[in-house]
Amino acid sequence: MLNQSLHHRHILVTGATGALGSALCLALAERGATLILLARQIPKLEALYDQIEALGAPQPAIYPLDLAGANPQDFAELADNIDKELGALHALIHCAGEVAQSAPLELQSSGSLAKDMASNFQGPMLLTQACLGLLKQQPTAHLGFTLNDRALTYFGGYAMANGAMDALFRLCQAELSGSGVNSFAIQPPPMRSVLRRQAFPAENIDCLTLPSDCIAPYLLALGVE
Repeated sequence: MLNQSLHHRHILVTGATGALGSALCLALAERGATLILLARQIPKLEALYDQIEALGAPQPAIYPLDLAGANPQDFAELADNIDKELGALHALIHCAGEVAQSAPLELQSSGSLAKDMASNFQGPMLLTQACLGLLKQQPTAHLGFTLNDRALTYFGGYAMANGAMDALFRLCQAELSGSGVNSFAIQPPPMRSVLRRQAFPAENIDCLTLPSDCIAPYLLALGVE
């Protein structure tokens, strides 16, 4: 039987089909949330959709979108669609992450640096801007950020983007204080994921934390267990 602690709560999760994102989405669905699943690849979104439906959870919405390639109008349309179809947005949680290139800074291509900044900061920032109006309509809403080590050696673009996301979190926390929108940031431990395997191919990934064991802080920030 489903836990109903998030019943009638509409939550948008980016990177929904990634290791952390999918584990979080399943946990939120088990607690009765209605999810908007945002990721790039439709087959993976459809597979996650089927998993959530199999739980007997509220029907999720899938929204295929490339954060790196989207423009402000794309994000405005997303927010407008959420408003029209669901009527409310109670939480936005950023779980998306991508590493375009691992190399010393002097060898990183300008294209890789730009892609890392676009997918890991610019896209999430524009999405946050587009959704703030909806979040602020609620008496209580949540804006969640997933952060990583800002001093990741040889991951220049990714590390700088994470630093910018930390700054965005602190900005939102300050500017939204008293608005009813609660901003929070989580820095999960190294976990078993495709992103981690790509970044550290020599590492024994089986020794790392399971994504499902990393979601408790997110649930706590949302006020549930």
